[in-house]
Amino acid sequence: MIRRPPRSTPLYSSAASDVYKRQAEEDLGIRLVPDALYGRNAAVLERGAARLGHAGARVHRGAPACRSTGVCELGCPQDAKLAMHVSYVPNALAAGAILYTRTRAETLLLSSGRVFGVRAQFLGADGVPTGHALRVVADRVVVACGALLTPVLLARSGAGGASGQLGRNLRIHPSARIVARFAGEVRGWAEVPQAFAVDQFLDEGIVIQTQFAQPAALALALPAVGRTHRSIMARYPHLAAVTAQIADGASGRVLPGRGGSPSVRYRLHEADRRRMLRAISLAAEMLFAAGAIEVYPALRSHPVLAGVDEAIALRDAAVAERDLDLVAHHPMGTARMADDKRYGVASTLGAVHDTQDLYVADASLFPASTTVPPQTTIIALALRIAEHISDDLGAPLS
Repeated sequence: MIRRPPRSTPLYSSAASDVYKRQAEEDLGIRLVPDALYGRNAAVLERGAARLGHAGARVHRGAPACRSTGVCELGCPQDAKLAMHVSYVPNALAAGAILYTRTRAETLLLSSGRVFGVRAQFLGADGVPTGHALRVVADRVVVACGALLTPVLLARSGAGGASGQLGRNLRIHPSARIVARFAGEVRGWAEVPQAFAVDQFLDEGIVIQTQFAQPAALALALPAVGRTHRSIMARYPHLAAVTAQIADGASGRVLPGRGGSPSVRYRLHEADRRRMLRAISLAAEMLFAAGAIEVYPALRSHPVLAGVDEAIALRDAAVAERDLDLVAHHPMGTARMADDKRYGVASTLGAVHDTQDLYVADASLFPASTTVPPQTTIIALALRIAEHISDDLGAPLS
């Protein structure tokens, strides 16, 4: 049972948000990384940050049964992480929900400005439609396909477009993986990949945290080829890895593409390029402070750094956008919420402005980029929206 805030509490005040965040943390077993799962890769970043006087802390994770197999990027082989398929989905089924697998929502069913259901296709094991369709009729419909697919489904259905904001305002977390080589063994695979984060620079929209990876993934972050690349990977036990992540100021767009896939358009702003360079520079400086021999900073024009002076110099280096070897995490904002229907696709309770009984409950609603990973915020927001729908239907949410 959600411990709801008092009715007089403003909808998205800190007091109200904390209630739902605490519920999400309880549901997912979110706790600080314990000593047993904290290894040398985390200790490297912690040591480097401390020597430079930067504040940091252990990461909170929703994996109470973690065995530290170190393959989080590939999916937990023990289901120790309380992801949706081992937490909320089983709870929903126990409460009477019906789950259809290998189905793809094709379009929402609309009539006179109101949604009354969803049409979906059944897929075979190969992901190809079987030719059989599913039609679900409902009093309320919630779209939670993520910030890349929610706007596509809404646009394809002719819903959510009245404000002109649908598919716009895409925000992400640009991220670079920085690898360093040490004289001694780090053995980063023998611990939780994400265990320590530096929060000194949150006000600048910068987060630096540990992020070791299995050989195939870590190899992609290295700048070399051929024998040089092989030589670095041969020292795999001596490598440490962190990520430098920024909250972007850029804004992209998602459009319906071929075959129902999203077509994404996005480009870094100049301010983001500079912020990313600063984040990489800070990460490299911390790794050198921890004792790194050399650092590979995810920059094609600066593949190897030999010392701290080179790391610091990156902040003002003439590094072109195309030289940054980045990945994109946590898409947000493509059906952003605003109670004024001129500026948003949905209200702050997730209700789509131009279509009655239709809701959005995912990161598409975010009006701006978060600085930290948004999972807990997404779930807290979904809990708030679910509570509202439950109240509206007169069915208590348990």
